[in-house]
Amino acid sequence: MVQLLIFYVISCLAGKSLLFRFKLLEQKPRNNLLSPIAFCIFLTLVLCVGVSLHLPFKILSCILWVISIILAVDGLINSNKRDLYYYFLLFIFACSSSFLIFPYLVHGLTSYPGSPFSDKWLYIAKAQYLWDNPNHETIATSPFYQIGAFYPFRYASGALLAFFSTIASPSGEVISVVGHYLGWLVFLYFTSTFYFGLSSKMLTNSTWVLFYSAITVISCWTLNIIIANNFDNLLALQILPTVAGYVASSNLKDRKDYIFLGSIFSFCVYVYFESSPILLAGCICLLFYALRFKKQQKHFFKIFCTATIIMLIFLLPALADMKHMLIIQLQTVTGDWSSRPGTGYFVNFLNPSLFSATYLGLYPPLDSDHFILPEFLGTFSNYALILLAGILLVGFFKILKYKNHSLAILFVFLFTLQFFVLIFLKYDYGFYKFLIISWWLCCFLVVVGTNFICTRSYFFRYALPVFVTVLFIGFTSWRIVVFQNLPFKDKVSSYLPLYSFSKQIGSGSAVINLNKLDNLPWVSYFLRKNKTALVGNDYFLFSEYFYKAIDKNYFFSKADFVVSDYIDLFTDIQPSICSQAAFLYPLHSPKILFDKVVNPNGQEKLDGPPWYWLGNGTTMISFYSDYTGFAVFRAKAEPGPSATDPHSASILLSKRDTFSATIPVHNKMLISITIPVEIGYNQFALTPQATQDGTKSNSNDTRQLLIGISSFQFNPIAQVEP
Repeated sequence: MVQLLIFYVISCLAGKSLLFRFKLLEQKPRNNLLSPIAFCIFLTLVLCVGVSLHLPFKILSCILWVISIILAVDGLINSNKRDLYYYFLLFIFACSSSFLIFPYLVHGLTSYPGSPFSDKWLYIAKAQYLWDNPNHETIATSPFYQIGAFYPFRYASGALLAFFSTIASPSGEVISVVGHYLGWLVFLYFTSTFYFGLSSKMLTNSTWVLFYSAITVISCWTLNIIIANNFDNLLALQILPTVAGYVASSNLKDRKDYIFLGSIFSFCVYVYFESSPILLAGCICLLFYALRFKKQQKHFFKIFCTATIIMLIFLLPALADMKHMLIIQLQTVTGDWSSRPGTGYFVNFLNPSLFSATYLGLYPPLDSDHFILPEFLGTFSNYALILLAGILLVGFFKILKYKNHSLAILFVFLFTLQFFVLIFLKYDYGFYKFLIISWWLCCFLVVVGTNFICTRSYFFRYALPVFVTVLFIGFTSWRIVVFQNLPFKDKVSSYLPLYSFSKQIGSGSAVINLNKLDNLPWVSYFLRKNKTALVGNDYFLFSEYFYKAIDKNYFFSKADFVVSDYIDLFTDIQPSICSQAAFLYPLHSPKILFDKVVNPNGQEKLDGPPWYWLGNGTTMISFYSDYTGFAVFRAKAEPGPSATDPHSASILLSKRDTFSATIPVHNKMLISITIPVEIGYNQFALTPQATQDGTKSNSNDTRQLLIGISSFQFNPIAQVEP
């Protein structure tokens, strides 16, 4: 927590030095609110340009820390009494931001593993890749580094995470600074919304501005972004409020305006390449109509061209990476093997009966099984959304009355995009993206409408703000309590024994095969510096889209260890080291390694080892061998509830046209049979030989449950030269 507070202070003071020492903004006390945002933009641009030029990241990061401290000292020296009020506001923002990372604070910023959503591993992998590999080489024998190297241009969040990790213990341990980074991003979002609210001059006093910032930031949607681990989205949220506040409060005539706007344009592209066209269009819209309101539209072309040139200068070192990134995104959209990215993330947007609750952010990403929305909240949200829509329309007409056309046009633009994507494309994830980009503006219109109604009606003076507060902050508080009570993995420290795996493997190599796939990113993270290959069940993060697998047959023949959580994988080998996530087994030739089971009925996961119900179709079991010869295949099997005659049940074990054997199955028996194996990849088919009796099936399970099988083992017994 102390590290996070120190970074808040450095952000504010160093940003002040950047703005006022280099005269990027007018000498107004209010512009102190832009200090942490200016520092973030400065850091991001320097880090991203450095990464695109392939500068050694550790050296660049250390230099930036020294510069940041010098700037912070300079900012402190040049502070005066007039700045104290705004520093106090920034302190309030920092404290309020901590509310959204409450689980991190309860369990420890460096100890809490965070939400299980896999997106965070893309950012952590990028950050760790930049820190560990100064030459930016793709390391084929490290799945984790391959993921880090995959996206050639999306390195803003990764670079900032790696920069944060400089002060971690040990230095460069990215996993321990995720909580700090999230807290800082929420702080920046809070600051940008308050700056905009103050600059807009549409709210009667600072209390209403603080009220606006609070309901915008401490909302279910900010929490959803944190739960979904969408770091880029959270970093990008500050852009439009900052630009809206800046164009409203600045005269837009000086060179410093061009530099600041050009830097923000560059920041848009580096932070979120895919959404940058929408963000840039929003910035240009705000700029044009702000100039028109000030009757300075003749300066638009000059400002726009100058800011664009500055943006291109910052982006010039990354043009090759941008081109590569564009190709990857086009392949993602047009590829035959995948659906639209993120489809199903907020599928309840497509359900009219659940739309209101989903729009208010009450449903988490992917509608997790553990989350059940109380019925009264679903009903309440329907009426609440109608009331909010009415208040929003009041706010919309209020800004039209004051000729604030920049905000009105931007709202119509973003609102139209949202519902075009939802209604015509039926793309829930796209709707979510546009919703969070425009959330600050929707909340602003709601607060403007609330402010207008309260100043004209004594009855609503207190009731309406309380209602809006409960609707936004109250719902968020409830969601945080739910999030806090979710089951999560043990603390990060429980995975630290995996470092001992890394030391024992040393210069050797290891095969990783896990049944609990949630542990796979952790294992690959701590073994990132070792030569490893993945086998077993597929995991999205390590799919062929991100991770280009090496020749597993060859790799397995040379492997010295296997990392696995299958406790019954071997009978004759004791694990060398054990941790919470897996065991480390030494391998000696002849050796066989179980790969995976592909079963039409899926895998049963309760207490103990996983098992499978054989039924309709054929179940495929695969493994790797480093020799040609024979092995003993063992497993536990028993007739299932769907078998007509349990005493006549059997399994047909076959391998293409080269091997076939029928194995009788009785009640809870251990089957054992000698099978032929070949060097490399082997695959056998398991076909149940039993008829189904519908009367014995579980009424809640319509699958064929003919034979249950578990605890697979393959033991080499003889070696024959090929």
